[in-house]
Amino acid sequence: MFTTRIENGLTAKDIFDCRVQSPEVQVARLEMMLEVSRVFNSTLDLKALLQSVIQVTSQLTDTETTSILLLDKQEGDYYFEMTSDQTSAQPEPIAVPFEDSIAGWIVKNGEALVVDNIQHEERHFNEVEAMTPLAIQSVLGVPLITQDKTIGVIEVFNKRGRTGFTGDDIHTLNTLAVQAAAAIENIRFFEQRDRLDTIFNELQSPMSSIVGASQLMLTDSDLDCRKLRAELEHINREATRLSQMVNDFLELTRIETGRIQMDKRLLDLSALTQEVFDLFHPQALEKKITLSLNAKRAIPQIHADADRLRQVIVNLIDNAIKYNHEGGEVEVALCCNQVRVQVSVRDTGQGIPAKELGLVFDKFYRGPRDKGVTGGPGLGLSVARKIIEAHGGDIWVQSEVGAGSIFTFSLPLLETNT
Repeated sequence: MFTTRIENGLTAKDIFDCRVQSPEVQVARLEMMLEVSRVFNSTLDLKALLQSVIQVTSQLTDTETTSILLLDKQEGDYYFEMTSDQTSAQPEPIAVPFEDSIAGWIVKNGEALVVDNIQHEERHFNEVEAMTPLAIQSVLGVPLITQDKTIGVIEVFNKRGRTGFTGDDIHTLNTLAVQAAAAIENIRFFEQRDRLDTIFNELQSPMSSIVGASQLMLTDSDLDCRKLRAELEHINREATRLSQMVNDFLELTRIETGRIQMDKRLLDLSALTQEVFDLFHPQALEKKITLSLNAKRAIPQIHADADRLRQVIVNLIDNAIKYNHEGGEVEVALCCNQVRVQVSVRDTGQGIPAKELGLVFDKFYRGPRDKGVTGGPGLGLSVARKIIEAHGGDIWVQSEVGAGSIFTFSLPLLETNT
């Protein structure tokens, strides 16, 4: 918990009054910023950090509430991540339009903005009202900037005492924003490092299997043909798994950084789905899974990248079989209307808990594991989502624990495909 220290009659307002340069005030200002830095850097949990930021910010700016918006680097949008209203559950992050919003103006201009009467401000994003029970009257916002990158915006609302925001308030909020931005980026750095650790740990398993099997083949002089073939098959499976992990990671990186373009050509999606479907008969047979393909009507050709869509369909069917129980069912269905074509893959596996449905397409997400199922680093569905979105489509999941899941993607049939 952060508490402002009042010494020698100094208040937070006195400490942050940039016009006051007495030795006592300078020492108090330094001590307070060191305490702020300690609080902001005392955790590697982003939610806990944001709670600390809003608590400190509201206190030092003497305002009623605070909101933090952060840039989602993958989507390129800014989201309200948290407000200082802790009396109710925090809402899901709300995307903020870059144009025609206060936050968008702050990001674009890279400077503070004061709005004394929000009712007369056309750039006000009305959905922020739903995030707090307070009646918003005035706002001060500044960009969160670190290493010349704007990673978000911090806004404070309703100066207490019905006074307007001052230059000292702007100075205070800018000072806090610098500290907060550095702490946020620090957490993101450690999160990324943890994710890379996850990938390397996943790669280690098939690599160790390959090394172990190859060493056995090299050192066992009595290895007969049957055992030799079994070890070679084991090496092949593990090498294939290793290759898929590396390919998924590279593919996702290339798509996210814009280094890959979809090679869209006229495509028979029905034929492509049938081709992929046929590949999985041996895998389904091994687990005694009933595999069926259902095309309700003729599907028009679309403009799409055949290799990328094949990758998506392979991933969905492979998961449906892998996470299914022995003797289960997998149904692949195609349908279309006048504007979109839709492909769905239904399984009778363990299902996904409702609280995790919004996470399944996130990078590195790995849900509950079945016994004996070898999972990857959790990149396949994230890659699938990026591919579908690059085609102007959507992908989603419906699931019930114990009853299975249905993964569906849809693609436009109109000129937006081209």
